[in-house]
Amino acid sequence: MIGCFWNPGGFGKLDRSKIIGDVLHNNKIDFVGFQETKEEQISNSFLKVISGVCEFQWHYLPAKALLAVF
Repeated sequence: MIGCFWNPGGFGKLDRSKIIGDVLHNNKIDFVGFQETKEEQISNSFLKVISGVCEFQWHYLPAKALLAVF
């Protein structure tokens, strides 16, 4: 199983979604985690652009503040 974690600036832009899709397909990526995106909901049409014919699910976890005590 091959995975990828990615911090895609401008995640929702169509030209970037095509690049993301190409990288995922060309490298036969089984799963991808997108970091630091604020997108709680992603449209099915956008997911199809990056996933092609593969099944794709979007799960969102909100950011949590990290408190460091020294």
